[in-house]
Amino acid sequence: MSLVDLQRDIQSVCLADEPDAATLKRLGDERIFRIYRDMVRRRLYAELKNAFGRTHAAAGDDAFKALFSKFMTEQPPRRRFFHDVPVEFAAMAASVFRDAADVPPYALDLLLYEAARWQVSDLPGCTEADSTVVEFDFELPTVLHPTVRLLALDHPVHTKAPADGIYSRKPTYLLLYRATDADLVHWLSIRAHTHALLLQLQSEGGTMTHAIRQLGQLQGVVVDGAFIDTLCGELAALVDKRVILGSRPQLAE
Repeated sequence: MSLVDLQRDIQSVCLADEPDAATLKRLGDERIFRIYRDMVRRRLYAELKNAFGRTHAAAGDDAFKALFSKFMTEQPPRRRFFHDVPVEFAAMAASVFRDAADVPPYALDLLLYEAARWQVSDLPGCTEADSTVVEFDFELPTVLHPTVRLLALDHPVHTKAPADGIYSRKPTYLLLYRATDADLVHWLSIRAHTHALLLQLQSEGGTMTHAIRQLGQLQGVVVDGAFIDTLCGELAALVDKRVILGSRPQLAE
């Protein structure tokens, strides 16, 4: 048996809901490989249960185990590091939760929130100033902190659960980031308009002025004095917290 075939058989034994008898026979000692399979699956399940503790509690153990089985069979881990597994799992589980009738409606938001926290927790923060970044300027390209992740949720799952454990529906916009390598993950509750502006800047880059103009044109937002005054206060706070690192000077043509 070639090394590639051996790897393929071991992967099949570990991922399938029930390992194929012929595959186990090819590998040799069935007892040993069943033990190995159990160790791998237990380790992965424990990793996911740890990463999504609140999601697991909301969905219930049976539903979470069913998700794990579906994940391992249909969309198993593609990367070698354990830290990548929860991100891959969340992508699959989110599609299931959107159509699931047997889990509470806020379970999807818990999944997205915990997935974002898990992902941000491993991103490198800014340990030193970037000499190419200058003071924030509306007319220069905005530079956001590289760990910023933006969420638009239907329930405020970042807050402590009510006494009955059930979150009421309330549109919620969050910004998660990790200022330095030594920091924990921080969250900020932001307005829908601020979320839209930052999301555009994160995906397309450009200046704050251009992003504001796009917000007015595409979403019909009235960009008047009151809007700008409120926004300036929010942006000042984001600069102070180093969510906005500053601006990037444009090169002379």
